[in-house]
Amino acid sequence: MGFLQRIQELLRIRYAKEDFFLSDYYDLIVGVGWSTFLAAFLAQRIDVLALQELCSMFVSAAVRPSFLLKRFRHLYSDRQLARFLTDVFGTRTLGGDQNQTGLLLVATDMESSEPFAFTNHPDWSGYSTWSNLSLADLVLACSMSPIFFPPKRLVAPDKGKEGIFVDAAISIGNNPALYGLLTATSNRFPFQWRLGRNWLALTSVGGKQSSTRRTLKEAEQPNILNLVAWLPSSLMAGASIQDNMMLEALGFENNSSAAPAGYGAALTYRRYELLQNALGSPVPPAENPFDAVTDLSDLRSELPAQIARARGVAQRIITMTDFKRSFDVRRPVELSTDAGSPQAR
Repeated sequence: MGFLQRIQELLRIRYAKEDFFLSDYYDLIVGVGWSTFLAAFLAQRIDVLALQELCSMFVSAAVRPSFLLKRFRHLYSDRQLARFLTDVFGTRTLGGDQNQTGLLLVATDMESSEPFAFTNHPDWSGYSTWSNLSLADLVLACSMSPIFFPPKRLVAPDKGKEGIFVDAAISIGNNPALYGLLTATSNRFPFQWRLGRNWLALTSVGGKQSSTRRTLKEAEQPNILNLVAWLPSSLMAGASIQDNMMLEALGFENNSSAAPAGYGAALTYRRYELLQNALGSPVPPAENPFDAVTDLSDLRSELPAQIARARGVAQRIITMTDFKRSFDVRRPVELSTDAGSPQAR
């Protein structure tokens, strides 16, 4: 959220337009897990600043413990969250005209254990089946992390087709950037965008989960319960690291001059991330990663401070030069590089 606020601020300065939104600049907004809630709103030309309180309410609705008898299946109930999403999205659908740009929300199909991408592109093969699907139901399904929440059954309103879906983090990892790139360029989807440093730009925003420290004895002689607990996070962390390394290789992130002679980068790639602990809390330098939030129920009260800290980091690492002229959607305002100019700030 803090990074997105900074990006929106710089774009408004760049084009001298106070009502400029991320959906005015990006042709496709991708979400996985809880970030599908943000993605669905950002595609509707919503001000990032207006989403802070909604995110706080989302977290509060999500962390409602299940009834005691159901905790053997999932720790949290989805009832309050389902009601909240219905309230905020109303009758809006995946293919509704409220969307002002491309939207891609990724879930995991529990029947096949494969990622399943829902998009509002009218030429998508599943558009006629899923376009009238409620955004509230879709975001709920994409947010259902196994162990924490129950799977969600989605039923196509007109076609009667149905499936059981959960968070896509268990199939593609917590970062959807690489999967989004593949979707945008694959023949399996209708986008089929052209690759090239000046043709395709990808901005990836999120958190980098800190490593879980274990003693040598724990690592050498784990019991079965420990292995079960470690495996999902290990797979997701590994997928995120691999995805980022591949995208860096394709785009030579922040260092295009490092490309070998004659090498043509496949895209312009920027990754902005904040180190997090396992519950998503920012980890300041030189602090114990597990000193911050220790329970999901604390997230709502911590959220404003977390966003403010992330925004402070974003102001230092995201600059106007990160937005190449080849991707300008309108004529930018000419900015000087003096210390007091908007560009320098």
